[in-house]
Amino acid sequence: MEKNRKKRQKTRFCSLSGGVIALIFALCLNLLSGCAPVSNGKAPSLLDYDIDVYRVLLREATGANTQAQNALSLCLSLLTSLRFGSEEDRTDERLAPIDEMMAYYYENGVLPRDPYPGIGDYCSVMDAPLLAVTTELVFERTDEERFHQYTLDLIPYCTKSTEEGGFVLKLSDSEWWPLEYAWKTVTEEDAWFTLNGSLFGMVCVEMLKNLTQDAGLTELSEKALAAYRNRMDAFLYPDGSWFKYSLNGPDGAYVVNRPEKVFIEINSLRALHILTGEQDYLDWQQERIEAFSNLYPVYLIKSGDKNTVSFLRSGPPHPYDIDIYSTTLEILDEAGNVLMTEKCQNRDVREVSGAVMIFEAPPEAVSYRLYARTNSIEDELLVEKPLKVVEESELSLEPVAGKWSFGDDAVSLEDNVLTIQADASEALSATVNFNFEEPVAYAPETYLVVDLDNLTEEQFAMTCYLYDENGVAMTRTMLPCSPGRNYHVLHYTGFKAHDWPLEAMKAFRMAIVTNQMQENSGEILLKNMYVCTNTAQLARLLSGVNFTDFWTTAD
Repeated sequence: MEKNRKKRQKTRFCSLSGGVIALIFALCLNLLSGCAPVSNGKAPSLLDYDIDVYRVLLREATGANTQAQNALSLCLSLLTSLRFGSEEDRTDERLAPIDEMMAYYYENGVLPRDPYPGIGDYCSVMDAPLLAVTTELVFERTDEERFHQYTLDLIPYCTKSTEEGGFVLKLSDSEWWPLEYAWKTVTEEDAWFTLNGSLFGMVCVEMLKNLTQDAGLTELSEKALAAYRNRMDAFLYPDGSWFKYSLNGPDGAYVVNRPEKVFIEINSLRALHILTGEQDYLDWQQERIEAFSNLYPVYLIKSGDKNTVSFLRSGPPHPYDIDIYSTTLEILDEAGNVLMTEKCQNRDVREVSGAVMIFEAPPEAVSYRLYARTNSIEDELLVEKPLKVVEESELSLEPVAGKWSFGDDAVSLEDNVLTIQADASEALSATVNFNFEEPVAYAPETYLVVDLDNLTEEQFAMTCYLYDENGVAMTRTMLPCSPGRNYHVLHYTGFKAHDWPLEAMKAFRMAIVTNQMQENSGEILLKNMYVCTNTAQLARLLSGVNFTDFWTTAD
């Protein structure tokens, strides 16, 4: 097989344009730029790359897939088995959909994608480059030439402009943005600029570029990096606390990033640095790791001779959204020895019980390593830092001082019972305010907990606003208020549409949607407002309440 692989490489690169001298020159430039190793004057095989390049592309490799679906849903599993699985995973049945997809591509000039609501037919940088990497891996594993031809036939499509039906938005002569969501009439003004999918696709582009030295892919590599350099700062919150998923959305507003998507960006940026040697990719990766570690700290709570480790898995930007995969915590002593290992395997469990890890630790505990199972091959080390030490006495939590008052659209507020009506106003919502007695400073670990008791039998949709001392407002949707007791947990990274810098919180405003009410009137008991100043405090609150769903209690 190794002999055949070298033979294939020789045949492959002799067929490329540019001449031997240009090829050698390009390979030398790749070596100097720090890309993957090149042996014997030949570009690397895709099988030469290890998991740090492939990590973002890996998914479960079991089960047959015989449907000609879009490339993303098929290739992630197939690519995993091709690179890291056994020969038994590479059956004709599992490879058959590739032929179906390529037949569709030859007939239609695009890959199959279901129309996206609001834009119709579209294509994505996450499709053709990924399929081309997958077909080349099939070729390297099987020696079947048609799969290598598939790769060669897909490469020109990887550099097509959006006007030609491709995914490359040509912003200028020097900047091209590979779009996750691309349609023929897309412009710079209405493009969504979704980052994680763009980076994901460029990992595959860079692998193909290193393999083939294709001039079009090389141009895309250079101009995509220039576009990232010009816009990457726009994805970062001005205070450096978190990141935007996209700079635009279907409604023209940016979309807040989720932890799961940040991991995709981290892994893509790592791979892009390895593949290109460009320092910017490494810097952007470290920026995201640092923000994540600041917002997801691990605490050591001291109480006499007892030490307790506390980790809040459910955190920014949406505390009800547990998306840090299956989690493993290693607790270390001062010398770096692992004292204990705790796991939370509730990646797909959305109950609040899966949001908190609390366990006793030895007195020698001083630091931790946090791992997540982001792929099907191995755990990924996310953070290695000292434990944040806090005394038990510092975790007491009392309702914050302040007062509830109702807005013009509510019917009444008596003994903190808010009465609302379906037809109370043309605004279609009832509003209620909480004014803090003293301003509360924004901080990375500050969480608001709104304690409500829905006295009706129906659910109410809600939005809310936070105001600072200067009257600057930021807004977000909330989870619905379900019948019974509710604890709604909010973090400022999940709010949008506000100016920076933020000052201290002065007021909270909640708008309850009334035009969707089943009954004419309803009542909500406004109980307490809490301000948690660290995640250990919030984790303790959540672990002491019996929840049935985010954020509804069983009591």
